[in-house]
Amino acid sequence: MTIYWGDGTSTATHPSGGSIQQVQTTVYTGTTSYSIGESDPNKGWPWFDIGALSVNITPSSSSNKILVSVYMCGDTSSSGSAIRMRINRSGTGIQNSNDSWRPGAMAMTTSGEEHKVLSIMNYVDSPSSTSQRNYKVQIAVPGAPSTWYLNRTNNYSNSLSHARTYSWITVMETT
Repeated sequence: MTIYWGDGTSTATHPSGGSIQQVQTTVYTGTTSYSIGESDPNKGWPWFDIGALSVNITPSSSSNKILVSVYMCGDTSSSGSAIRMRINRSGTGIQNSNDSWRPGAMAMTTSGEEHKVLSIMNYVDSPSSTSQRNYKVQIAVPGAPSTWYLNRTNNYSNSLSHARTYSWITVMETT
């Protein structure tokens, strides 16, 4: 039996059905904070790099795809913040909505004393290149300047009542 896929290929032309060529990952187990400047939709959205969540990969073929997976935990200093997140490939945001007022791949609103945010993003990218590519996480927080705390809550103390986590970004080259 032959199975046909939407791109015109089939099990007859690609009997293996694709495979993982390589995997690169960055795991961040520490805690850090990032100062996030003011974001105003009327002036454009400044995106801020989460430097701890960055990874490089060099595709072996320009026709291969890159599966990007992100697991990120953190908190913001501002209650009620609608945090926007996206993946950036070598200086270009590759996950954007078409709505200028709600950019990014994901948005979450925080509230209360501790604003814990868990973000899980997956994206299949077609870099169409065999040059090294850098994938990283970026965030924007609308409104007044705030602080993003990676892998901890905003009022973290070394006690059982405050969460401390870890985050990662993984890229997989697939055929």
